[in-house]
Amino acid sequence: MENRSTAAGGLSATWALGSLAVLFFAVEALTGLGLAFHYRPTLDQAYASVLDLREASSLGWASKLHYWGAHALVVVVWLHLVRTFALGRYKSGCRRDWTTGVVLLVLTLALAATGARLPVDAPPAPDQDSLWRSYVLHCVLLPGLAAVLAFVHVRQARRRAPAARDTDAQEPSPQPSPGPPSTPAQGEGMGVRG
Repeated sequence: MENRSTAAGGLSATWALGSLAVLFFAVEALTGLGLAFHYRPTLDQAYASVLDLREASSLGWASKLHYWGAHALVVVVWLHLVRTFALGRYKSGCRRDWTTGVVLLVLTLALAATGARLPVDAPPAPDQDSLWRSYVLHCVLLPGLAAVLAFVHVRQARRRAPAARDTDAQEPSPQPSPGPPSTPAQGEGMGVRG
């Protein structure tokens, strides 16, 4: 019987969520780096610099990609964590993976929250110190911590990858039905030559 939840190569369809999260994080880091050079974290210039980035500059596509990529990253990290929980990977030997995964989810949500404050386009407007703290958290501290933890998390997961892939891709083997023992067909196994 063919397992329809597996992709080519025997990997489950949800196995790629972790890799997808790493890809989205890389997109966020690269687009964020480009946007950071043009964003001005002051109360009187923050919103104008965001508008300029979105509409007037050649980085408008990067701004949109960063915005939608952040939403996609939150969804993919959440789905990856739900999959990990559903497979029971938080138990026994995978606790460290689970813990770093939960911390990465919290960091992803913190990145989304601090990034949402930067445009200063909705009341209540933060004070200058709060805006500056959000900027430093969003652009330096949280991404740095997330990158280090993601590296550790991926390294831990790759150490267990062959065993995890095997258990994801395997379908339960059919159990023999309880019934009377089968008897050999006439002439089989009785030394009779035909």
